[in-house]
Amino acid sequence: MKTSHQCVVLITILVFSVVGITGCAKKISIHPGSISSLDSYAFDILLVEQDAINQAKTTYLSGGLPPEAKAPLNVAIDQYNAAEAAWQNYHKTGAGQSTLQQALDALVIGVGTLQNILHKTPTPVSPTGLLIPMEVNHVNDSYRAA
Repeated sequence: MKTSHQCVVLITILVFSVVGITGCAKKISIHPGSISSLDSYAFDILLVEQDAINQAKTTYLSGGLPPEAKAPLNVAIDQYNAAEAAWQNYHKTGAGQSTLQQALDALVIGVGTLQNILHKTPTPVSPTGLLIPMEVNHVNDSYRAA
């Protein structure tokens, strides 16, 4: 037979165990409307890389980049558009996970190359995600460096 003190100790241990287990779990926010964490992560990547590309386009078109930046800029734009199309397909259908991952990998490499030319440090994507509505825009091909 257990004493009331033993019951209190046991209940206290159980409460702290449950709180400790649930409190230590890594909390990753995903965007409302996401079908998976990959869907949400891809969205974050697309937003960050789109911003980097738009900044590079603006700098290039204003004459602030050397001519050798044209090819990497156009590659980054093409990679972005491919990744965005793969994300749209995955987001709508749930199919094409490996295609999306490959497109994201290529995009990160393409923008990384571009940022090396710009002498910028790549912007990391927060593992908790950006809490904004899930909408990205296709990079207009008219922005390709001429």
